[in-house]
Amino acid sequence: MWLSHSGGRSWSCDQCKAKPALRRLRGNCGGPFLDGLPQSQVDEAGRFLPGYRVAPDSGASFSDLQIRSCPVADANRLASVVHAYSRHRAGLASLSVQFPQPSCAIVEAFDVLHSATEDMIARQREQAMKEAQNG
Repeated sequence: MWLSHSGGRSWSCDQCKAKPALRRLRGNCGGPFLDGLPQSQVDEAGRFLPGYRVAPDSGASFSDLQIRSCPVADANRLASVVHAYSRHRAGLASLSVQFPQPSCAIVEAFDVLHSATEDMIARQREQAMKEAQNG
């Protein structure tokens, strides 16, 4: 969700397509990050990028995250859940229609998506107000 709203400053497939060496360092669409990846850091669990490097327009809670593999590949794995949430949010289909017996994971995913979407909308409103005040 945040990837599509951050434009050129966020993580994107175009960057990897333009630089095949970067794609290899980023783990080739979902693998772990490799040594030499620009701006990456290492801890006891391995190589990671801070969340604010991946999605600069994200909220404060995202900046604390340690991203360890391509977030676009991860988002693609969840595309059906994100699509179901979008349909639910637009009033086209309720959770119970799309998932007659939803698992706890689906309910939690909808909750996380809802929170992230509301945070994004609030950030966009705040940015628009700042721009309107500064002319």
